[in-house]
Amino acid sequence: MESKGHFVYGLGKGWDIGANIVGKEFNFYPDWEFNYNDNPQLGALFPYLMFTAQKQFNLSEKFDLNFGTQTGFNLSRKISNKELAFFNYMLGVYYFMGKKSRVVGGLYHTNDFFVGEGNNAGVMLGYEVKLSKRFYLMGDWISGNNIHSVAVIGGMYNASRRIQLCSGLLIPNPENPNPLGIVLEINILGWDLDLD
Repeated sequence: MESKGHFVYGLGKGWDIGANIVGKEFNFYPDWEFNYNDNPQLGALFPYLMFTAQKQFNLSEKFDLNFGTQTGFNLSRKISNKELAFFNYMLGVYYFMGKKSRVVGGLYHTNDFFVGEGNNAGVMLGYEVKLSKRFYLMGDWISGNNIHSVAVIGGMYNASRRIQLCSGLLIPNPENPNPLGIVLEINILGWDLDLD
């Protein structure tokens, strides 16, 4: 099991900042244990404390352009094993159905300390389609053959104006050594959703 925690705060004028703890892994078999890698010789390092920043440019009523980064250090206790990791991206967002649905596409650039062996640049695609007042179809895909190169296909339920529940099937790309998985996500929002 892998856990991620994200806190994002909107500053206004298209700016978001935040912090993420990425790559907290737990093994349940044969014994329960916290799993980590703080040795750069053994591939991608984890967990990481990543700081995030994103700027959104509103280009038209139906199109936005986002530039962002997640940048930080692995949580190794050894200073000699600390390495800077980053995940930079540029995404275009196209809105439809009265801005209740969207399609996202763009590029990413990262490093080996974050994704391990494989490509360090590629394409990202995603969608969010409103089915009803509370239900959405969702999915995303990260191209490549590194450990983060996966597709997730699932959905979202707006449990209230401030809580979203998401789940999906995680499908690794070919040459990604990770197995199939299930994604469970809870979003706690700082604003009221428009459920109309």
